[in-house]
Parts: sequence; structure tokens; C-alpha cells
Amino acid sequence: MDEQDFQAKADRLKRMVEEAELEVTSENKEVSVLMGPAGSIKELELSHRALRLSGSELGTMIVETLARGRQEIDADLNAKISATLGETFGGTGEQDFFSGGLPDLKDVIGEDENTEEEKK
Repeated sequence: MDEQDFQAKADRLKRMVEEAELEVTSENKEVSVLMGPAGSIKELELSHRALRLSGSELGTMIVETLARGRQEIDADLNAKISATLGETFGGTGEQDFFSGGLPDLKDVIGEDENTEEEKK
């Protein structure tokens, strides 16, 4: 892989992270949140049903919905990044990069099996 291809994939990863979005809604649709990368909140909407809840109930529902949204967007983004990294470095995706099964560096950069020191 040449430097230009590598830079294109790096740019793709950056865009993937910057543009990541996921909408998550509470079970009875009282709370709806549009999540962004790193758990950022882009939008938070409360339905008319949310107004019937006590402050404590609503607060708990918002926190639970946000937590679920963070988990889901992180998992989605991790899967996409792993797939892209797998393409870049010759792996197959998530299991290669997060289970310790990274490809050998020599295979990635295409160097001879013997290092300069071993050749002496």
C-alpha cells in the first residue's frame, strides 16, 4: 500500500468518526436522542408522554437512553473502524484488531523476512 492509499483510508476513518450518528429511543418512546461520536448528544427530544413522568423517572430514563446510545454508537463505530483497518492491513476486521491477532508488521510493510542485522 502506498502513502496515498494509506492517507485516503486515514481520511475515510476520520470522516467516519466525525459523521457518526445514531438515534436511540426509550422503550415507550418518551425520550429520543441523536448521538454523535464519543457519546456526544446532537439532539434530545422529549415526547408528550415524557411530561407525565416525575422528574426522577424522566431523569433516569434520559440517563439510561444516553448510556444505551453511547454503547450502540461505540459498537457500530468500532465495527466500521475495524473493518477499514482490516482492509488496510490485510486483516479480517474486528477479531483481528481487538483480539490480539494483528498481522505481522513485516507482512504489512512488505519487508524481507530477514532484518538487516540477521543478514550479516
